[in-house]
Amino acid sequence: YESDIAIICNDNCAPIAMAGDDMSADFGSTVTLDGTSSFDLDAEGSITGYLWTQEEGTPVWFEPESAVISFTAPDEFCTLTFSLQVIDSNANFSSLDEVSIFVGSYSIHDVQFTEEQGTYCYEIH
Repeated sequence: YESDIAIICNDNCAPIAMAGDDMSADFGSTVTLDGTSSFDLDAEGSITGYLWTQEEGTPVWFEPESAVISFTAPDEFCTLTFSLQVIDSNANFSSLDEVSIFVGSYSIHDVQFTEEQGTYCYEIH
């Protein structure tokens, strides 16, 4: 809890970046990452800046200095990893927080389809 962390922080503490939970996305869908849960422990401080960086995966376009970013998921199976760093009104930078997006999912057709017909486990003769 935020209140537990505040106890061990005196003055002018670094803010805490919250990039969100890992998620899955379909090909070509819009993905939204929200950093607005980030917070500053200082009584007088507030978050004044956001910096998102794509660390891994097929490159996508997004606005890196927004609290909330959106982009279109690639049309291929991949894992996209983003980091978020925030800055507070006292010019303190947070540690990085990461979120991963797993793009693509398998359908029943992908798992079961075959060009070669085989025998079934319980085939009736």
